[in-house]
Amino acid sequence: QAYSRLESDVPTVLASIPQSAFVPLFIGQIQSLAIGSNIQVSKLQNFQVDLFKEDGGSKKYYVYSFTLSGDGTYEDITKFIENITNMQRIVGIETSTINNAENNNRSLRLNFQGATYYKK
Repeated sequence: QAYSRLESDVPTVLASIPQSAFVPLFIGQIQSLAIGSNIQVSKLQNFQVDLFKEDGGSKKYYVYSFTLSGDGTYEDITKFIENITNMQRIVGIETSTINNAENNNRSLRLNFQGATYYKK
């Protein structure tokens, strides 16, 4: 009976850690969230993703990191962080800094480093 209550949540849970890295799709989603949050993206980069693991399959999941730098108001930045932490896919915040943006008194600069996970 307990499983029956959770059965409808199983697809959501399984989608939160996909079977593959799906790097282009994920980076596109991050860029879309930034644009939707009015963040002027100046840099969006993913770090090395190991597509072929040599650990003999001993790990249950893998992680890769990404960074984003961009400008926006405080409200825009908090909206972006809220949206990224509420994605269906699990995203962890590794570091996040907010500073005054160069050449603009109204904007702030967000430097964000996050990580996401995938199964292999």
